[in-house]
Amino acid sequence: MKNIEQAEQNTYEEIIQLAWDNFSEGKLDDAERICNKLISDHPNKSGNHYLLGHILKEQCKYQQSADEFLLSIENDTIGGLKGYAYYWLGIIYGKRSWTKDDSILYIYDESKSENYHQLARDSEHLPPNALFYFQYRLKG
Repeated sequence: MKNIEQAEQNTYEEIIQLAWDNFSEGKLDDAERICNKLISDHPNKSGNHYLLGHILKEQCKYQQSADEFLLSIENDTIGGLKGYAYYWLGIIYGKRSWTKDDSILYIYDESKSENYHQLARDSEHLPPNALFYFQYRLKG
């Protein structure tokens, strides 16, 4: 039984890596398709939702992106992605625009942004660029 579970895990890791590769190459539609399939097959894995959150953020679908980051937090039993997801939620809710871009205007919530950034700072793991961002925010 353990060999079957390990084989399924290896397959999952290979497929999620393919999705990340597509995302890194700017092939967002392909990456999104793979993520949706992974979510269908492995709904309780946090990495699926985390990557889909990034894909949707790049597509300026901010509310959907935030929803996926929240699902990644909910499914992250180990805690390795929570700081990362909180950081990106803070970025999303901190989006402002001087134009009439409705996708940004409706998502902006300074209080939520600050709360999520505080949760990110309190987390054990967070993206390296968060340190620069937080330093800039504290000084700026």
